[in-house]
Amino acid sequence: MVLSEDQVLDWCDRLYLTVEPESRIIRSLWPAQPPAFCDVLREYTARCWEIAGVVLTSLARLLGLHEGRFVVMMDEGVAMTHARFNYYPRCDAPSRTSSSA
Repeated sequence: MVLSEDQVLDWCDRLYLTVEPESRIIRSLWPAQPPAFCDVLREYTARCWEIAGVVLTSLARLLGLHEGRFVVMMDEGVAMTHARFNYYPRCDAPSRTSSSA
């Protein structure tokens, strides 16, 4: 919302999606294009969870805890996964944005 001519603008478009748990996903907010978007995001999320499992298991082991101490917190319904996508379109007045370099 622009309130004045001198206002510094946050020049960024964002897409913020809930990816997991399945029960919290609002599919109508997900883009229809590109066609493979949903499948690619699901695959990416699954691989991130695999890495998180390895890291959390290793961390528990290093701390002298049961290996599953932190991994159980990743169960369905307890942990949520979100994806955020940023797009910075060209700005005609970059000196008026908070994102300019």
